Amino acid sequence: MMLTKGSLPLIATLSGVSHHIFLYSFGEWGTTSMLLVQIHTFIFVGGNLVLYLELPKWTGLWLSPAALSSICGYYLLSGPQVPCPFFGRLTNFYAASLSVNLQKHVKVQKLHRKYGDHVRLDITQWFTYFSFDVMIDLSFGKSSNMLINGKESYFLQTIRTDMGRISERAKCEPKQPDGPQSHQGTLKLHGDAQLIVVAGSDTVASTLSNVFCHLACNTSITRELQSRLDALPDLESDRLVQIDLLDDILNETMRFYCPNPSGLQRVMPAAGLKIGDNFIPGNVVVQVPTYTVYRDSRAFMHPDEFIPERWTTRPELVKDRSTFIPFSSGPYACVGKRLALMELRRVIAVILRSYDVALAPGQSAKAFWEGQMDTFTLVLPSLELVFTKRNQV
Repeated sequence: MMLTKGSLPLIATLSGVSHHIFLYSFGEWGTTSMLLVQIHTFIFVGGNLVLYLELPKWTGLWLSPAALSSICGYYLLSGPQVPCPFFGRLTNFYAASLSVNLQKHVKVQKLHRKYGDHVRLDITQWFTYFSFDVMIDLSFGKSSNMLINGKESYFLQTIRTDMGRISERAKCEPKQPDGPQSHQGTLKLHGDAQLIVVAGSDTVASTLSNVFCHLACNTSITRELQSRLDALPDLESDRLVQIDLLDDILNETMRFYCPNPSGLQRVMPAAGLKIGDNFIPGNVVVQVPTYTVYRDSRAFMHPDEFIPERWTTRPELVKDRSTFIPFSSGPYACVGKRLALMELRRVIAVILRSYDVALAPGQSAKAFWEGQMDTFTLVLPSLELVFTKRNQV
């Protein structure tokens, strides 16, 4: 490849970025920082290519800005997202600047009061990783490893990969053949595969996030639940089912913020159906808005209050229990109900046995709840929580 005047700035830029990725990202460079400054100053001022080529003097000056831009871009976009001042995220010179007046310890203490311990987590993100890992592992026999990698797997790419696994599985000759395959049947199979992942992951993730937001805001309920969990010899599913308060919290959370707030669509029977004074014709698609039903005072007393006791010790607060169908009802009810409840109970129990939970400084429960979006299933904003290790006896 012949070098041209036009290609040299690009080469210098790539060289600068490569310095960051393949050199400065490894090892300790603090002791050589002055030498690095001198080298990049020489490159910036001199432009070593100018000695050999008739080029504008700024042509060779792309390396240093490119390296610095790459470093700054990494720490702003991809680096550890810990709470700190803006310039503290960009450079270690910020930490050195705190020592100018020989009062670094005082300034660090002020920063600690402002930003707190670095134990806050965006729990919405991690619950999403968990629920997707479970459903993809269950559906396709191979996890997406979001929890292990700590980052989101591109969902559509994962689904396309899983479609290949479905095709491989379909080639296996069963003892009882399914009959002739069709293109429409294959499309339905792919649709079911996508549905099982979304239906079993978004709903669990949103419920867990809402549960922990309420637990962080209701310390007395959290303490009571922790005491009951501590009394268990283990956290097997058959024992967790016996903790009424755990199910009370789950039911009240799913009532308060239903994972599918607009409800599911259903086709009316051909003969139609009369409900009260209204007749709904046959074969008409209807939709029951579950969020509205769950906030109706004709079904629940104090519907806008979070009261887990309404499901056991205060049954008078539930006027019509038949309206509560978080997993739908009838022949098309959620087939994953038992799995979902098992996941929810287990995750809550494991975390609360080991940690206390609280809202992170600056995190507003109201902002979290008001920021939730209905996209068939709930899509939640970030929820930053602080988890503190418990001192268990």
